[in-house]
Amino acid sequence: MVKMLIGGEQTDATATDELEVVDPATEEIYETVPAGGADAVDLAVPAAAAAFPEWAKTAAAKRAGATRRALAPGPPH
Repeated sequence: MVKMLIGGEQTDATATDELEVVDPATEEIYETVPAGGADAVDLAVPAAAAAFPEWAKTAAAKRAGATRRALAPGPPH
């Protein structure tokens, strides 16, 4: 199971349940992820608010590249 990334740290928060990530092309389970609850939100919202000012100053092309890398399947090459 992969972990959530909150404030630059990998965490499960206190998730006890997990969600299956399904490949829509094959309908096979690709990965499982923690089912974050209110505790994860309580960690993520202030972390996002703290990160936003610097993120907003970042050039759009650089933000797009970071987003593409974050959404890419598998480890970066």
